[in-house]
Amino acid sequence: MIIKFDFSRGEPSMLRDELHPISKSPLIKDLVECHGTEVPSSVNLQLPDFIERSSMIEFCNFLKNAAAGDSKLGFGKNSHLSYRFVYINMRDYWEWAKTRPDPSYPMRKFLDWVEFYRVGSKPKSPETILPIAKYFQIDMCARCGILGSLDGLAATELQPCIRTKWPKIPVVPDWEAVKNNSKDDDVAWREAVEKADMVRKVSGKVVCCNDDVLCMDCIIKEGCRACKKYECEDCKADTESPKHFEEWHANDPDVYED
Repeated sequence: MIIKFDFSRGEPSMLRDELHPISKSPLIKDLVECHGTEVPSSVNLQLPDFIERSSMIEFCNFLKNAAAGDSKLGFGKNSHLSYRFVYINMRDYWEWAKTRPDPSYPMRKFLDWVEFYRVGSKPKSPETILPIAKYFQIDMCARCGILGSLDGLAATELQPCIRTKWPKIPVVPDWEAVKNNSKDDDVAWREAVEKADMVRKVSGKVVCCNDDVLCMDCIIKEGCRACKKYECEDCKADTESPKHFEEWHANDPDVYED
């Protein structure tokens, strides 16, 4: 499947369909910037096979509804205010609007957005559109599907598995072995440490490579309420890495005194 993006005349950094937030995703922004100054009138993006047409339509509709909260009301004395502001701060205005027997098109759009907002601003099938969000480099909670920050959207705090921030756990070197083999010769010890340290910086394993992120609500449900951190399912099952991490840290010569 191919998506065609049209560029604004003379403005390569903006897309004609600038109301749709997918045009402001990191992937599309990078695509635009890669063309430099010689920008064609349109760019075709070939989507990978795993993105099906129905899922792509659901994802685009969800993004547009999520971003519409910052749209201007467009009717009545409050036409200059956003959907989100009116609904949160002027609830009686929404109560009045939904009783209109024949609402205008702008009012209908506002009422449709409120309905979307009231059900939690979450997609119907987050597990289906999550891979698409990752492809376009848009942060989305892997459990409930709520979006992180994106142009036109209020920022939502999303966090990865806590182990993704751990440093690499070296498979080598064995610091105790280095120390024992070289302790009688200060020069040999220092050379061994320098060599081992260089190996440490380029070798080792990343504890968690999971690129899922969760919102605070979902973290509280399955993580720690106090620190608001969580471990993914694979890391929960991995009890060996923390042992290696603790052993490596205890024997790291960076903590030794000269």
